[in-house]
Amino acid sequence: MDLLRRFALVGLIATAVDVIALLVLREQIGLPIWIADSLAVALATAVSWVLHALVSFPDDPARRWYNRPAQYVRASAVSLLADVFVLSLLYELLHPEWWGALLVIKVPALVVAFVLRLVMYREAMFVTVRQDQQVPNPRIAAAGEVRLSVIVPAYGEADRIAHSVQRIRSALSSIESDGGLQIVVVDDGSSDATAAEAERAGADLVLKQEVNAGKGSAVRAGMLAATGRVVAFTDAD
Repeated sequence: MDLLRRFALVGLIATAVDVIALLVLREQIGLPIWIADSLAVALATAVSWVLHALVSFPDDPARRWYNRPAQYVRASAVSLLADVFVLSLLYELLHPEWWGALLVIKVPALVVAFVLRLVMYREAMFVTVRQDQQVPNPRIAAAGEVRLSVIVPAYGEADRIAHSVQRIRSALSSIESDGGLQIVVVDDGSSDATAAEAERAGADLVLKQEVNAGKGSAVRAGMLAATGRVVAFTDAD
């Protein structure tokens, strides 16, 4: 049974409890109408809470709003007052003489209470959950001296490594001014002046591997030497 059907079933049961309790308390016991209706609505509310917990939401992982009794109590109190007010007013105006007439004037009270519950449940289900999601989750910053390290593996790139370093620094200037940027160039055994050109271009750290061990090895060496909280890599070209 899907959630909507379970919710509707519990609502019907709670309504039946409300109506039957009202008839017994008013017609059989003779309590004043406002006391009888208050007790009937309170009993139906308690039954509704228990049944919703057992039937409507037991397998629903997103039931944070329902696990907050204050929200439910607030909605229940408002709807109870509205129900009692409407029924008591109609009772005083119409003076029903038999139980069938009492049921007829109970209907508007049920409708008003239902609308109020619907509005307040919507607030609890949607507004409250949305507010929870907007609360930032405090996280401990990762270890590192700068915000971002960029690894640039290079092999035989003496003619363009300087341009690459300058482009990276220009593109990430906002990060450099807000947390810091580290550019790490790893010369993977080049026979030209790749390492020297990288240093001349302003790379923060230049590593030189004596033997060409491949791009993966160069990236790994750069990762191990980087000091950024976040580490990324890009090609030299």
